[in-house]
Amino acid sequence: MTITKRQEEILKRIIKEFMKTAQAVGSLTLSEKYDLGVSPATLRAEMSRLVEEGYLSKPHSSSGRIPTTLGIRYFLEEILREEEMEALQEAEIKEHLFHNRFQRSKFIKEAVNVLSKITNQTALSLVDDMVFVAGISQLVSNPEFYDINVLQGVLDIIESERFLTTLFGKLENDHLKILIGDEMGLEALEECSIVYAPFNYYRGEKGYLGVLGPRRMRYSKVIPAVRTVAKFLEEAITGWE
Repeated sequence: MTITKRQEEILKRIIKEFMKTAQAVGSLTLSEKYDLGVSPATLRAEMSRLVEEGYLSKPHSSSGRIPTTLGIRYFLEEILREEEMEALQEAEIKEHLFHNRFQRSKFIKEAVNVLSKITNQTALSLVDDMVFVAGISQLVSNPEFYDINVLQGVLDIIESERFLTTLFGKLENDHLKILIGDEMGLEALEECSIVYAPFNYYRGEKGYLGVLGPRRMRYSKVIPAVRTVAKFLEEAITGWE
């Protein structure tokens, strides 16, 4: 379905509100915060159409709407504008990684730490059948993971070399990939998304680097961060013997 410009604007506002609050967004909130140029009745009707077409869903316990996987996918492909990383920050990341490039395990660990810090999310890498994870505590700051059972399920999975190998194997080419919620194929990760990219590792082997967080993560910042750190990793590794 090709949605109208008005529906796209409504979808964009709902997703941005959801990303900030993790709460379902109602028509009253939209009409009070944004000048969308339509009556409340028209706004409700357009939201209902977006639900019918699969871009939004209505939680049982709320009168508001939340974006579905399809809605977020549309946002990523048609609406999102990536944030440019500052030149100084890029230079600092590159210098830090190159400083540690000849200590292999420490090098990958530092790359994951850097990525977690600049995205404020959980970062992970898979190389040589080893899993490196940093920033697990970032998950706890998101209301999606306040339930200890949900959090434990996520932790069990992201530390699994077997699962990550399967997940990263979904890459169809050498470009960055994003999987949202149920696209990852596990119920425990339905509230999560992952942004990840491959990089050429030691002696022709492939490594993977990514960020895992809630579906409402700040993609505009996470996407360029993953791409940049993966690129610097690859550049540094070319000096290994």
